[in-house]
Amino acid sequence: MPAGPRVGQPGRRTRPNLRQQFAHDRYDSNLFANAAGAGDTSYSLSFGADYVRRAGWIGLNASVGVNATRYGKFTREDFENPTFTAAFSKQSGRTTGSLTLSAARESRADVAANLATKSCSTRPI
Repeated sequence: MPAGPRVGQPGRRTRPNLRQQFAHDRYDSNLFANAAGAGDTSYSLSFGADYVRRAGWIGLNASVGVNATRYGKFTREDFENPTFTAAFSKQSGRTTGSLTLSAARESRADVAANLATKSCSTRPI
C-alpha cells in the first residue's frame, strides 16, 4: 500500500488551526456611563480558526472568527462581531506579491449618548 503525501508536498491536505478562545463574565456597575448608573453582568466569548495552505505557486492564509457578548438584563445590547481574512501570496518566480481581503463587524458605543438633545433655561430671555 503506497504512503500518502508527506508534509510540504503538493496535494497535502491541511487542517484548520483553532485560535485561542476565551470566555469570561464581568459586572459593570455603570454600563451606560451616565448618572442613572444602571449595572449589568456581561458574558463574552471569542473563537477563531486559521487555515494555511502552500501548494504550487500560490499560498493561502485564511482566518475566521467571532466575538460575542450577552448581557443579563439589557439584552438589546447583545452583539456578535464576525471577522474574515483571506491572503493570497506568491513568493517566488518572476512576479511576487500578495492580495489580502478582509471584512469585520465592530460594535461600538454611541459617541453621542450623553449629549443633551434639548436645552432648558429657567430664566426668560
